[in-house]
Amino acid sequence: MSNCTRLTNSSFSDEVLGVSDSVLVEFWGSWCPPCKMMEPVLETLAERLAGRVKICKLNIDQYPAFRSTYHIMGVPTFVVFDGGKPVGRAIGAHSLQQLLGLIDATLAERPAVRPIVEVPASPGEVGRAVVANETNS
Repeated sequence: MSNCTRLTNSSFSDEVLGVSDSVLVEFWGSWCPPCKMMEPVLETLAERLAGRVKICKLNIDQYPAFRSTYHIMGVPTFVVFDGGKPVGRAIGAHSLQQLLGLIDATLAERPAVRPIVEVPASPGEVGRAVVANETNS
């Protein structure tokens, strides 16, 4: 049984936007090899962060409207939501440690304007992570 919540059009609002908790959403495609590689990483992340950060997945092929809403230009894309607002993102395949770093950097006590934090992609992969400033979230 999966520890990751599978999102739909109707559940996204309740599971991500309508909660005060922190949520990591992977926007993925079934045709995407790096997305398949991320499955065990997300399962481990969900186990480690149970009760602290919810881990969710949304298939952009089944729910394409989310591509433009969240500026998904490639998959996998990971978006960290805090209190229903996107506060950080990572593009491309990342290791467990890199995703934990993104979550920690994004959800740490932050000043009024958060700095941009880059998280390098896994070796051989192109990816980046950004912690959004208050002005661009």
